Amino acid sequence: SKAQFGATLTVIDVDTDKTHTYALVGPDEADIDRGLISITSPLGRAMLGKEAGDEVKFVAPGGTRIYEVDKVEYKTIA
Repeated sequence: SKAQFGATLTVIDVDTDKTHTYALVGPDEADIDRGLISITSPLGRAMLGKEAGDEVKFVAPGGTRIYEVDKVEYKTIA
């Protein structure tokens, strides 16, 4: 499935092979330390519409970064 608001994405940094997990949230809920990325941020915008196997390219403060999407999930909160 494609990443939209509320999705949780597991991505792999192409340069370091490090895995990260991010949830796409609204600007008011964003908290990078908890893995909550605003859909209005450069990374959040780059992730929208992506699915497993897609490349996510975005500009970070340290330069251009590339992630590969490993999986897209929608988790329900009980």
